[in-house]
Amino acid sequence: MSNRHRGTWVAGGVLLLIALSSLTVPALSPYDYYTPQLDLISRPPMLQGGHLLGTDPLGRDLLIRVLWGCRISLLIALLASGISVGLGVLWGAVAGYAGGTVDALMMRAVDVLYAVPFVPFVIVLTVLFGHELWLMFVAIGAIGTLGHFLFILALQRAPVSAIAPFTYMQLLWSTLAGWLVFGTFPDAWALAGIVTIAGSGVVLTWYERWRASLPPSEPAAVAVSASW
Repeated sequence: MSNRHRGTWVAGGVLLLIALSSLTVPALSPYDYYTPQLDLISRPPMLQGGHLLGTDPLGRDLLIRVLWGCRISLLIALLASGISVGLGVLWGAVAGYAGGTVDALMMRAVDVLYAVPFVPFVIVLTVLFGHELWLMFVAIGAIGTLGHFLFILALQRAPVSAIAPFTYMQLLWSTLAGWLVFGTFPDAWALAGIVTIAGSGVVLTWYERWRASLPPSEPAAVAVSASW
């Protein structure tokens, strides 16, 4: 395994471990995610009884609830990504094949739909159609299609180093939406994760711009030395 791809393999292994844990641990655990245990209310993490992350205010095991949430997150990610790719390829193929006025109208429709904020859009769909999981798949897939389409257009017009900082603005908007709409604010661990992700983006942006400022001969030397 080369140093260049070691981080990719490590990240893939961590994701695979999380996915396997979310599929197997809830089935093997004696606890479920919804049954209260009033004698175990708000307990800290403890090995006795197997409550490795402690319990919530209703005595439910937090590790099992997190892993059940991972199941839903993985399902949404896979299905929503599939819907996003399918709709995006179909929409782009039709627009590219037709061309002319049809292409222009289809692209303007994408611009109009993407102007609708995601969180209010999902709230409206939930009010109209109820708490249906398939509706969440369709909503995330449709918005994801528009987002990826516009992101590709942006990459055609500007370098990655200029666009990368904007991708991390979703952390700010998600935090504001959660506070304004749902009255919740990230705790210390969530804020630490936000700072880590945003800091990584800042470092990546600086590094890309620094490499772009080097003479043509130096980036190759830097890349060779980094591979060692």
